[in-house]
Amino acid sequence: MKVIADWSTAKASGIFAVNFFMDYFPDKLKIEAADAFAKAGKIINVDQLVAENQLRGYFIIHCENANIRVTFTLTPENKSLIQAYHLDLMG
Repeated sequence: MKVIADWSTAKASGIFAVNFFMDYFPDKLKIEAADAFAKAGKIINVDQLVAENQLRGYFIIHCENANIRVTFTLTPENKSLIQAYHLDLMG
């Protein structure tokens, strides 16, 4: 959870595909996450991961004022890495 809330350690985390940072910029992701978490409020709980298929899924972060949906796509190799990511404020 720390990586998506902060993004300062994202490149060093080893969980993202090589091309991830060509499409997603940590500074922009950090601003988007800070804005979403500021609006949503304190985290209450996090749902279990919902797998849409073997490489895609999402989970919901329940917060005081709104929920945050985190969706992702993994690379198809063994050790799968995060290749796509979206954070959406819900209601």
